Amino acid sequence: MRVGSIVNIGPKFSVGVSSAAKIGLTGNMDIGTTLIIPKVEMRFPPKQAGPSSGVATASKAPLKVEVSPQATIGGSFEGHITPRIALGVDMLNGLAKAEIFMETDVKGSIDLGVTLAKSAGANSTASVTGCVGLNSAITARVGAEGGVFPFFDRTTAFDIFTKEFALFKVSVDVRVSILALL
Repeated sequence: MRVGSIVNIGPKFSVGVSSAAKIGLTGNMDIGTTLIIPKVEMRFPPKQAGPSSGVATASKAPLKVEVSPQATIGGSFEGHITPRIALGVDMLNGLAKAEIFMETDVKGSIDLGVTLAKSAGANSTASVTGCVGLNSAITARVGAEGGVFPFFDRTTAFDIFTKEFALFKVSVDVRVSILALL
C-alpha cells in the first residue's frame, strides 16, 4: 500500500547470492649465499663524525637452494543462496523505516586438502595424501530493522533453526617406493 511519497507499506522478497574461494600452498624453500663485508664503519651523528662507509661483495661460493620434500595444497569453495521475505513500513522517502523479516541461508561447500611428500634414505618413498569433502548447511533467521535517518539505524536478528550436513567425504593415501619406479 502506498500513500504518495509519505508512507509505503508492503512485503518485499529478495534473494541474495554469494560465494567465496580460498586456495593455499605451503612448502619450505631456503635460498642462501654468503656476503663478505671486510670493513664497515658507522658514524653517528654523520655531520660531526664524518660519513659512514662499507662495501659488501658476494663470495665465490655457489648459490644454495634447498626445497623441502613436502608440500601441502588446500582450498575451499563456499556458496550461499539466501531468500528473504520482509514486511515493512517506509515513511518520508526513506527517512524512517521499520521492517520485520525472515530469511533462510542455504550453504554448500567443498573442501580439498592434498599433501605431497618424499622421504629420503635407503627405502625412499613418495606419497600423496588427500581429502575431499562436500558439506551443506541451512539456517533460518528472523529479525527486525528500524531507523530514522540520520539519527539511528538498528538491526536485531537471531537464528531459529540451524542444521549442518556432511554429504560426502573421501580420503586417499598413496605411497609408492621410488626404487620400484626405477
